[in-house]
Amino acid sequence: MRTGTSRFLIALLARLIAAAAAFAPLPLPAVIGGALDDSGQFPGVGSVTRVDDTGKVLGIFSGVLISPNLALTAAHVVCGSAKCKPVESNYRFNLALDSGPVTLRIAEVVVHSGFAGFTPGTDGLIHNDLALLRLSTPAPVAGYPIAHMHLGNELTLVGHGTFGAFGAPPNGASVTLRHYGTNVFDHALAPDVYGFDATADGSSGVQLAGGDSGGPAFIRRAGQYYLAGINTFVFTAKGSAVPGDAPLNGGGGMRLVAYVPWLRQVTGGSARDARMRGPGAVTASNPVAGDGLRRPRTPQPILRPHSMD
Repeated sequence: MRTGTSRFLIALLARLIAAAAAFAPLPLPAVIGGALDDSGQFPGVGSVTRVDDTGKVLGIFSGVLISPNLALTAAHVVCGSAKCKPVESNYRFNLALDSGPVTLRIAEVVVHSGFAGFTPGTDGLIHNDLALLRLSTPAPVAGYPIAHMHLGNELTLVGHGTFGAFGAPPNGASVTLRHYGTNVFDHALAPDVYGFDATADGSSGVQLAGGDSGGPAFIRRAGQYYLAGINTFVFTAKGSAVPGDAPLNGGGGMRLVAYVPWLRQVTGGSARDARMRGPGAVTASNPVAGDGLRRPRTPQPILRPHSMD
């Protein structure tokens, strides 16, 4: 975590990332430095698998339920380029529950219409890297409410990607094993993009990589986890925003508060009670009101999608 991050530093970091062209869709081993969720803390976090016609698993990624019928993942998990048309039968959503593994077919994949492939834009960032999965049958667990993240918030990152300790040989991604750990929301790179630092020794928190794409970034208040972001990238800035500092490394993803209007649209209006009360009111024209260093004791959920069935 870099304390006292200024708007200048954030803007400079974005420029450094753009110049370095070092965004990656989580191709490295991870969750690095995390712990195995062997007590079932995150039952609504699952693996998204790509399969062939025989059901053989060709790729393992991550996703998270926002209702029993709906899950979110990264667009690049199911879509390699702009305006692609994913084939639903090629994907599964898998949950590792105390009662045993559950595999669910996908009835519909909705990729954000603004996703332009995993290529940074003129600002050096990837935007709209989200996809909604409508499940063929309801999952036996509930989804997570969506809420704001604020600079300085501790983030709990969860994924099914490859894992291990910092500096150690990685273990492979897993359909059933999920790992988690914490880091800090260090950089508001854009209204819809968050970032965090990840030092090589793990002192700043865990790092993400291959297979963790599409997994959640949670904030926790009053014992409850709120879904604040979808993890989509790692970065290396090959310069330094502060003279004398080492190059910046880290990860990040999509801030879901900025995508509430899209989520309402693609869920067919099933998220009618989306809300945020008080000074941090969220509207389509003001998606990140209240962003800053405030740390609300208990965030009000801004989106609780219901079943579309």
